[in-house]
Amino acid sequence: MAWEVDHRGINTGGWGLRVNTEDMAKFGQLFLRKGKWKDRQILPVGWVEQASALKIVQHPEYSQAKKDSSDREQGYCYQMWRCRHNTYRADGAFGQFIIIMADQDAVIVFGGETPSMQEQINLVWEYLLPAMKAKKLRVNKSIAAMLKRKLSPLSMPLPAKSISPAATKTLYTTFLIERNERHIQSLSFNIQDNVCNVKVESDNTVYRLNFGSGIWQTGETTRHGPSWVAAAEASFAGLPPLKT
Repeated sequence: MAWEVDHRGINTGGWGLRVNTEDMAKFGQLFLRKGKWKDRQILPVGWVEQASALKIVQHPEYSQAKKDSSDREQGYCYQMWRCRHNTYRADGAFGQFIIIMADQDAVIVFGGETPSMQEQINLVWEYLLPAMKAKKLRVNKSIAAMLKRKLSPLSMPLPAKSISPAATKTLYTTFLIERNERHIQSLSFNIQDNVCNVKVESDNTVYRLNFGSGIWQTGETTRHGPSWVAAAEASFAGLPPLKT
C-alpha cells in the first residue's frame, strides 16, 4: 500500500491510495460481509450500512430519466458512491472501481485510466449482471476452455527477440537540451551488453532508467510521467519510487 500525504506530511485520506487489484477485491469483500473478515469484526457493526446509504444527491434538479441513466447520479455516501441496481462502489480516479453487489453476493473490481468512467460501469450492467444467477451454473467445459484461451495471451508480451544493431555496440553519449518547461538539462545514453542506461538530468535531480533489447529490464524511478493530477498540490508526495 502507498498513500499520498499533503505538504505537512499528513495522510490525504480521501484520495491518493494505491493498492493492487487483489487488495481492492479484499476491501470490497470486507464491505460485502458488513465489515467482517473471516471471524473478526474489523469495522463497527452497522458502519457499512451507514457508509453505503445515500447521504447527498448531487443534482436534485436533474430529470429522473437523466438520473436513471447515470451511476454518478445515484447519490454519495461516506467515501462511497451509490450505483444503479441497488449497488454501491469505491470510486478511484479515472476508472479504479470496487463495486459491491449485495443482492448478488458479489464484488467486481477493475482499474484503468480513462475519462469514460460511465462506459466502464456500463459494461458491468450489460454483460456481467445479466449472467449472474441465483442458482449454481452448470459446468460448461467448452466455454471454460474458450475463456482460458482468451485469458492466456493477456499477459504483457515479451519484446521481439531480434536485437537492434545499436544494442550490440558499446556506446556512451550525452545530448544537452535547450531550455524547456520540464527543466531537463541533458539526456545521456550508455549502451552495453544489450542494455541501454538512460540518465535524465534536470535542474536539481538525476533520474536513471534502464531499457533492454529483447528482454525486459526492470528498475524503479522517482521520475513521474504524464498525469492528469500532476498539477495538484503535493501530488505524489509520500509515495515510493515507481517500478519500471
